[in-house]
Amino acid sequence: MESICGKSCESCAWKNQLGCTGCQTDMGRPFSGPCGIAACCREKGHERCETCTYGSFCSRRALRDDIPRQELQRRDGEEAKQRLLAETAPLMAKWVWLMFWLVVPAELASLLSLDVVARVFPAAGTVGTALEVLCGLAYGLFLWKLAPVLREYRTAALCQLALSLMNLVLLAMPEEFGLVLLLAILVFTLGFYGNYVE
Repeated sequence: MESICGKSCESCAWKNQLGCTGCQTDMGRPFSGPCGIAACCREKGHERCETCTYGSFCSRRALRDDIPRQELQRRDGEEAKQRLLAETAPLMAKWVWLMFWLVVPAELASLLSLDVVARVFPAAGTVGTALEVLCGLAYGLFLWKLAPVLREYRTAALCQLALSLMNLVLLAMPEEFGLVLLLAILVFTLGFYGNYVE
């Protein structure tokens, strides 16, 4: 049996390894998806490459011997990805779940830090700010715990931890406009970069 591109299915060394049933039986979908050569033939109304005018000059057809190797590499990559997901899923499930529940104290901190609340309950602003810093530190710690999953989480964690400490410094600083503005720009930049990396 001959393939669409002219290769002999019987003498193909990849046939058994890839579980390929041949172009004629699987309608030009030899592996898990459509073959570019088969799709090209169908678009041009040909059953095989040999009836195409560009057959001998076709760049796709020239690389036909490399297609099975590329498919094998794709499958190996997919299997490695699935293994990594299976290994990291329990870690992700644990820490992402805890990160989700940080929303509650973080929202409470925002509420306590509002000027309206602080006017009625003067100590609320201080409690809100302290809670906000603690949530930031906890979030940074949780990101750090996710570092084995992806290296970028470590960078995001360092940014988050630095951000929380800088927010503390901002609160304790004397209100000198130039210095506060400089630190605020630094906090914004660090926060933006940390979120981007995460």
